[in-house]
Amino acid sequence: MSSRFPRRMVLGLLLLGSATGATAFVVHRMATVGPQPDGAILVPNGQALTAAGAHINLPNLVLILLYDDHTEGTDPAFPTPRAMVADNDLALGRIVEAISKSRFWKESAIFVTEDDSQDGLDHVDGHRTVGFVISPYARHGVVDSHFYTIINLYRTVEQILGLSPLNQFDLAAEPMFTSFTGRPDFTPYTARPNNIPLNEMNPKLAGLKGLQRELASLSLLELAGF
Repeated sequence: MSSRFPRRMVLGLLLLGSATGATAFVVHRMATVGPQPDGAILVPNGQALTAAGAHINLPNLVLILLYDDHTEGTDPAFPTPRAMVADNDLALGRIVEAISKSRFWKESAIFVTEDDSQDGLDHVDGHRTVGFVISPYARHGVVDSHFYTIINLYRTVEQILGLSPLNQFDLAAEPMFTSFTGRPDFTPYTARPNNIPLNEMNPKLAGLKGLQRELASLSLLELAGF
């Protein structure tokens, strides 16, 4: 195991935007609408994991799926897209804060990515998507421009956990060495509050006209499976 990685294990692999779990992982699916934002189900408050830390042992790999940033379009039964994205962002921040203030932080690495890039074209390439490495051993404040794929991320997790590659693709993939440093910074993270109301609902169909009504109708059809 390379000394450029956390000493023991990766704590969390977060996939933003996926709705289903995976076998052999501890999976937490967040709620979409409720009195508390997403992260409250896993982390009731910023001190919850810290308080329980003396009495629990976490598995070496935890998979957490935050669903809300897929949104439900302009379906009147759901919050607005920007409210659902804000909900997702707040949940991620609360999870990171809780882990960073727990006894597990010194041996943790959190990888954050989307399940696919689809509607995320930018000025470089439509296949690009967001990726974060959060850890005391991550290079803080750095934009790593190396060409990494989800296979590089898997290879990194395997390297940290001491697991053998699953196939020839991750065997040939380079771990994300450039994202880590040998000088850890154990400063905890404090989540930023949302500045968009999480209960901001889409308007009713009857009050919409033109393109807005058409898009809302399409959202309803998609929800119905058409």
